[in-house]
Amino acid sequence: MQIRKRGLNLLANKNLIGLWFSILFAGLQFRIITFVLKENFELSLKAAEGVLNGYPHWRVYQNRLLGPLIFQSGKYLFKDSLFAYILISILLISIAGFIVWKIGDRKGGLRVAFSILCVFHILFTFTLNLYWLYIWDYISLVIFLLFVESVISKRSILWFLGIWFVGIFNHENAVFIGTYLIADSLVPFIINRMNYIKSEFIKFDIKKIFIGFSCVSLSTLIVEFLRNTFLKEAIAPRLFGLDIDPNIMPFQLFKNFKVLKSTAFSIDYYSTQTLPIIFFLLTIVLVSILIFLKNPILYGGFSLNYLLFIVSLLMFGVFYETRIYINLIPLCILGAIVLTDKKVQ
Repeated sequence: MQIRKRGLNLLANKNLIGLWFSILFAGLQFRIITFVLKENFELSLKAAEGVLNGYPHWRVYQNRLLGPLIFQSGKYLFKDSLFAYILISILLISIAGFIVWKIGDRKGGLRVAFSILCVFHILFTFTLNLYWLYIWDYISLVIFLLFVESVISKRSILWFLGIWFVGIFNHENAVFIGTYLIADSLVPFIINRMNYIKSEFIKFDIKKIFIGFSCVSLSTLIVEFLRNTFLKEAIAPRLFGLDIDPNIMPFQLFKNFKVLKSTAFSIDYYSTQTLPIIFFLLTIVLVSILIFLKNPILYGGFSLNYLLFIVSLLMFGVFYETRIYINLIPLCILGAIVLTDKKVQ
């Protein structure tokens, strides 16, 4: 009886259930990744090695050291670079999935947890493309999920500061944690003053704004220091035969507008591939607006900050390289929690 009782207790343990399904789904997701990327999966591995050696594809990759360092540690431990990269990839997807599970379980129990875990993996599959999925993309997803979890749980500024500090050594997009701290101070204060809500008087949080601006400033300094210190040569043009300066961040906005125009006014194979991306981005914008309207005091800064993030992706990202949208998944997770909650939080 005792053995049976222990077994039932284990089955009733939500964390164990979440861990099991997070690992299971991560393994299934990894199969899809290898089916989509094929031999390019190993090229992503070599790109991580290039960052450590000072020979990244592009100069903007050189500061993204955290992922390659984790990979290097795994390679040292397992003596096999491909096995280490595979194991780390599955581990990071599992961690991301477990964070999603915990968010769902805390807000709505097992049913919500399982539902948003499924949504998470569907969206992750959507963001895959044929060419690249770098190790810093996985870690960036974990960082932004922790960021969203912190917003939902109303964690302290020090918690956000810790996430930013780890994130900035993985990807420069961690700067948006700093801009969130600024927006989350200014937006509720402005809305409160405009509507003159006596019951929700909000003070001007100078400390939070100062920390936010410090994160933004330090992000620029850290990123440029790492690039200038460790870069030997950005090798993408030589490696792929491209006539592009690898040391500048290309402004992609007008090229992306051309893609949008081409998709809107012609129906062919290419447009059928890009049209779902347009609908996805429109959905993300709509979710951001709805979150804002749900509670502008609580989520106004977050929503506007994510809209700024989307604009930056369109300005500097390649529209059809869908891996750049992986960090929009956490917004959908927050939207699923906030917009299905009947209470105005």
